[in-house]
Amino acid sequence: MNEQDKQYTNSCKDFRVRDDEDYGYYFYPERNGGTVSFSWWQKLFNRTVALKDIHRARCEENVEKLLEEEPAVKLMKSALEKNGCPVKLERHFSCEHCIRLMKGGFDPTTNQIVLCSNNNSPKQLQKTLLHELVHMFDHCRAHVDFSNLKHLACTEVRAANLTGCTMWDALERDMVGPFKFANQHKECVKSSAILSIRMVRNVSEEEAKQVVDEVFDQCYNDLEPLGSRLKSYKDNYRSFLRGKWMGYT
Repeated sequence: MNEQDKQYTNSCKDFRVRDDEDYGYYFYPERNGGTVSFSWWQKLFNRTVALKDIHRARCEENVEKLLEEEPAVKLMKSALEKNGCPVKLERHFSCEHCIRLMKGGFDPTTNQIVLCSNNNSPKQLQKTLLHELVHMFDHCRAHVDFSNLKHLACTEVRAANLTGCTMWDALERDMVGPFKFANQHKECVKSSAILSIRMVRNVSEEEAKQVVDEVFDQCYNDLEPLGSRLKSYKDNYRSFLRGKWMGYT
């Protein structure tokens, strides 16, 4: 364990409950003026700066393309604007080098979406962006307080329900069996929300499960602004068309 991990109150994500909170900023060292860690072979061949710049440039290019072309992303952007929260590429999206396998996050203190440039393929980036846009939308529309566990649980349920927990996601994480997905989608959403809460808050699994159960029904049934769960590109396009009927686009 390195010095950075020793200083972190929940290092290596062993999920032991502690008094101190870092709200997940550990995963985004550049958010707090920290330094990015690289492997020994990257340092050996002096590739650290080059890799970081290449990853960031690719990420920024892909984010710009998604904002301009991807139907569900365009709908989310329009819905934010209709709710009085217009978004700008340079202001509200930041591609950064992240720790471990983190894909991205929403930083409510700056109202920015963080995309982990070193951990997202172009396909993964689309899913990550949509997931975080749900959090941004909830922050705009419902004034979500991310320090409030119930608020956090609700937005995590919504993000997992709307943009995650497809059959392939669930199978990849061993959450459900291939023939039980229809009946276990809710359990997949719950499991994803519980894990997301525990990644950013120092709470026990029991406490996370309890708060998810308390808000689940209401938040699971709230499909705004997409109108449906995204399981394929066709669903993304249908959501965009539905957004016109709902006055979002």
